[in-house]
Amino acid sequence: MWELNIFITLLLAIFILMAGSGIGSAAEIIVHSGESIQAAINNATEGDTIIVEPGTYHEDITVDTQDLIIKSKSGNPDYTKFTGHFGIGFMNTNLGTIFDGFTLQGNYSAILKEKA
Repeated sequence: MWELNIFITLLLAIFILMAGSGIGSAAEIIVHSGESIQAAINNATEGDTIIVEPGTYHEDITVDTQDLIIKSKSGNPDYTKFTGHFGIGFMNTNLGTIFDGFTLQGNYSAILKEKA
């Protein structure tokens, strides 16, 4: 009987380790044409990658999450265009955000705000 208890305990421990193995890993979030990049940023956590499909995106974006990668799916800036204001983080904060593979049109200067 105790052998069965040990077996069940070991099986349960293995199951818990397998179930918890994905905790804390970075996610990949896809933004389809017509969807909001800001919504993806708001749902992202540190270390996530946001992949933006080709299209033109008209919105204001603020990034306050550390270590995000925001990149176009094609990698070709001619296929993925961004218009609007773009701000990364708070002053005196190193967010480590990467924004790659986009054509920036309009007012695209970084807007840094004082942390409240």
